[in-house]
Amino acid sequence: RKVVTQLQAPLGQGVNFYYQKHMAIHMLPEVDLSWLGHAEFVHGFLIRDPREVVASMAEFRDLAQIQRERGTAAAAELVGIVQLERIYDRARALGVREPLVIDANELLRNPGEILGAFCRQIDLPFAADEPICWAPGQHPSDGAWAPFWYQKIFATSKLGTYQPPRQNNNDLPPALQEVVSFCLPTYERLLAKHIVPIDSLRTD
Repeated sequence: RKVVTQLQAPLGQGVNFYYQKHMAIHMLPEVDLSWLGHAEFVHGFLIRDPREVVASMAEFRDLAQIQRERGTAAAAELVGIVQLERIYDRARALGVREPLVIDANELLRNPGEILGAFCRQIDLPFAADEPICWAPGQHPSDGAWAPFWYQKIFATSKLGTYQPPRQNNNDLPPALQEVVSFCLPTYERLLAKHIVPIDSLRTD
């Protein structure tokens, strides 16, 4: 409740926008999500193909062992995709605007177009002529978990620098294939809502 109070607090003087990053894995079933209905909040969801998420997570956690010992659902919850359905539906029901969805691969392919479209829809200024870049290495805003999770990101300096290969279910062990299959319906449902570049909407 104390955290929610902080999340909903008025913006400081001279502050027009406030970005909050939340992770689906932290939103346990017992967490009350009614705070998502704050009148000033705009919700955005960053999604990624479960094949890539599971392959990446397997580098840090033994998902196959967790799947064997605790079941496919438990392993999928550690990935964080299946929780998105509950959170998305709650945000959609409570929010004053339709939640926006960005697919990670589409963002890497068309960073300027996707971010530009996102910003236009939430009335956030976006300088289309400025490069989307940053200094490589660790940053103070990365958080305490950065040394454990962001090693590949530290080597980047712009969107698109690191593009993981798309994973095929056949590249994963059977246990992880089951985890991917468990996550796919949620991903595919949200993927149908994701922001697409204007050019892809044009027809001859």
